[in-house]
Amino acid sequence: MVNMNFLNMNFFIIAFIFSLPLLPVAHANDCRIILPDKNNSSSIIFISDTQRPIWVESLWLRETNNIQATIKLFDSIASQNPAAVFHGGDLVAFGFSESAWSDFNKSRAPLMQQKIPLFSVRGNHEFLFFPDRAEQLFRREFAHQPCRWMTVLTKSIATILLDSNFSQMSKEETLQQNTWLAKELSSLDQDPAIAAIILLAHHPPFTNSTIVSASSAVERYFVPPFIASSKTRLMLSGHAHAFERFRQKEKEFLVIGGGGGLLQPLNIKNDAPFRDLSPYKTALRFFHYLQVKMDNGIFKYTLFKMDLDNQKINPEEAVSVYGTAIE
Repeated sequence: MVNMNFLNMNFFIIAFIFSLPLLPVAHANDCRIILPDKNNSSSIIFISDTQRPIWVESLWLRETNNIQATIKLFDSIASQNPAAVFHGGDLVAFGFSESAWSDFNKSRAPLMQQKIPLFSVRGNHEFLFFPDRAEQLFRREFAHQPCRWMTVLTKSIATILLDSNFSQMSKEETLQQNTWLAKELSSLDQDPAIAAIILLAHHPPFTNSTIVSASSAVERYFVPPFIASSKTRLMLSGHAHAFERFRQKEKEFLVIGGGGGLLQPLNIKNDAPFRDLSPYKTALRFFHYLQVKMDNGIFKYTLFKMDLDNQKINPEEAVSVYGTAIE
């Protein structure tokens, strides 16, 4: 005779299992996460510098509905239902503040409601004033990230998350990250399942910002292996609250710090340190995020730009990246 209690119990267990969200699967041997296929989504999204304005910054930088801009950006991102969202750091103004993280989680609520995974590198604001407490809260918010530097695989795209806060790292930690990065790039280059690699770090190796400086350490440690890799397509960073586009040795570098922090003016004069290849010529740029996807084997990125007057978000023309020949 069939035990109905046993059958009912098993039914509820199975139903519970299938009701759970698809969770990232950590790779057994290293700091990798393999994301399950989510609704056949072919895109991933990048955003950076969503920290709310600090009053002292407002003394010399103009506020432009920054908090509302971040909320609308996350709403727009969620509407695309990407496979994952990656944050370039400076998620909050003060990494040690419980209330700051609470506000951030309210802004990204649409992602949480749709169970869209969010990964992030650490920005400098995550370490302000009380770095130990800030690190504790960051690890709580991103408990699904197994390592301080790591790789997330979404179909044929590998996104490498790096820590560019070298002032918060020992020499040994810096060496460990550099050694890991070299080995990881070599492994991914040899993996036939990987078509494209993206590097994400908070501090930019190149920027014409008049507020923050380009990171010579990022240029020294991350740029050479990025250029040497056969499959790297984009190096993304934030820190400078603007959109900028640079190229070195046929490799693409984007600054995408337009997540809602106070917009920072750029040096657009002829004596600017670096040649900005973006089509935008104003000193102040705009709020934005970046969509990346493989389209019939071609790596493409599209900038989603917010109009500062009406806060409408529209995609710009997609840019195709063929191998290492960008143009």
